[in-house]
Amino acid sequence: MPKINWDDIDNKNIPYNEIDKELVNLVKALNNVPGIKTISCCCGHGKEPCDIYIAVRDLNVIRDFCFNYLNPFYNWRFEIENNINRNQDYLILCLKSKSINYDDVCKEIEKLTDRIERNR
Repeated sequence: MPKINWDDIDNKNIPYNEIDKELVNLVKALNNVPGIKTISCCCGHGKEPCDIYIAVRDLNVIRDFCFNYLNPFYNWRFEIENNINRNQDYLILCLKSKSINYDDVCKEIEKLTDRIERNR
């Protein structure tokens, strides 16, 4: 059963040992951005784009995130997850890498993590 309420999403007790090692630092950084909670992720393993699903309540958070962290990193995009419950009090977005090349994705993960951590 998906979480319906924002407060039910626990981003404080994440089992980091179960996350793709390439994404641990980025997931930690994202969870420190006010208004963002990570839900799930996959680095893509060189076969798919990297996906990080996040919950947000306020689209201004995403606007600010794009302005502060993604510019000039145009190698990421957001997609809106349309599999939501009408009673949810948040939206689910997917932060997705444009590349599937493993080495390129790892570099982009590092750059984005560094940018978030430097601009907190």
